[in-house]
Amino acid sequence: MPGVFVTKLAAIHEQLDVAITLFFNDSKPISVHTLTAASYNVLRDLNKKQNDTPMLAKSHTVSTIKEAEQEDFRQKLNQAENFFKHADKDADKVFFFKYELTEYLLYDACVTFERLADQFPPVFAVFKLWFMMKYPSHFNWQPPLSDLQRKLADPFDKGTKPEFFRRNVATAKKLFGNTGS
Repeated sequence: MPGVFVTKLAAIHEQLDVAITLFFNDSKPISVHTLTAASYNVLRDLNKKQNDTPMLAKSHTVSTIKEAEQEDFRQKLNQAENFFKHADKDADKVFFFKYELTEYLLYDACVTFERLADQFPPVFAVFKLWFMMKYPSHFNWQPPLSDLQRKLADPFDKGTKPEFFRRNVATAKKLFGNTGS
């Protein structure tokens, strides 16, 4: 039976690459979330082992919540992930999945992967650009858009994620090289 040796960072890279590709194709949101959450959790462990800056969503944000409320917050944060992975407590339940949380976890995972692996996969860059354009108020800076960026952003303004991805991934590959994506 054939097999492959794989590092944690290589596994994370592949999971995030697939999650982002599915995300931009508006395909399989549950799989996108599951892949994102799995890679996020491994990244969080690697990040903690290196005593690096705490990841935003599941570490830093939780630490800003009142101690008495932290467990409830964690449960809500992990609700979708746990529903998709387990059936021991809720086998007959129906879950309403709001996948906006996936976008935040995915952004945090991309940033942390790049920092820990010292790699800048083009697909990750495109997702981060999309996230920053969708949520500009979340950032302390408002980047001025050049004519080129405006042209690249045009599909975003029209709400077509697949077109945004297709146009921008080619540009990102030219800028960052083709590092596996």
